[in-house]
Amino acid sequence: MATAFCPEPFTLSDRRNVYEVVWWHHLDPSNFRRKVTKAEGVVEPTGEQRPQAAGRPAALYRSGSARLLSPPLLRSAAD
Repeated sequence: MATAFCPEPFTLSDRRNVYEVVWWHHLDPSNFRRKVTKAEGVVEPTGEQRPQAAGRPAALYRSGSARLLSPPLLRSAAD
């Protein structure tokens, strides 16, 4: 999992960026957010936020107790 490359606390964008760098593939932010937050024990909200230069602050998370994302994130066959 990306936890080894994403120090806590992290935003979901931070975590998604790790997957994108490793896979050399863009992931849809909305789908990634839905997948990671719906999977039990993958991430836990800290209740804190990171201010952004523009827009609303990003919610911060920490890794949950799950060691695997189930079902896993998959790349499309065309990749």
